[in-house]
Amino acid sequence: MNKYIKILILVIIISLIALCVFNNMPLRENEIKVGNTIFTLPDGYAKSNVNEFGNINITNGNNSLSISAANNNDIIKYINEYNQSANDRNYTAIFKNFTVGDVPIYKSTLLNNSRVNHYWFVDKDKVIAISTWDAENNTDDIVLKLIESKH
Repeated sequence: MNKYIKILILVIIISLIALCVFNNMPLRENEIKVGNTIFTLPDGYAKSNVNEFGNINITNGNNSLSISAANNNDIIKYINEYNQSANDRNYTAIFKNFTVGDVPIYKSTLLNNSRVNHYWFVDKDKVIAISTWDAENNTDDIVLKLIESKH
């Protein structure tokens, strides 16, 4: 083998080792991984549990957020399913959309209960959903910080 092939093989091996180490690095104490997305938790929040649906719950003691990832990027499908579910229970969901950086975000609030908020966005080709049943005035800010922290 000539030296260029040996160098190329060495570079490939080193790259594969680095990739394995990077992908298996443990999360920091203030991070959670949902699907393929890693979020840094806002100040005061900690991971509380993973529920029976695989959603990761975070809380600051007063507010809780549930975060999940779907297996695809069909965000409209999930919004429509949520809207139909709300309608089936005689609730009216009010939707709005906005962007954080270059990420389109969809938000729903129940007309019958403004403390129930759902947010959806796509990251790494998966729909990420963030839900709360005890929203307060700062909930939008907390969700925006979560989305801005993703990597």
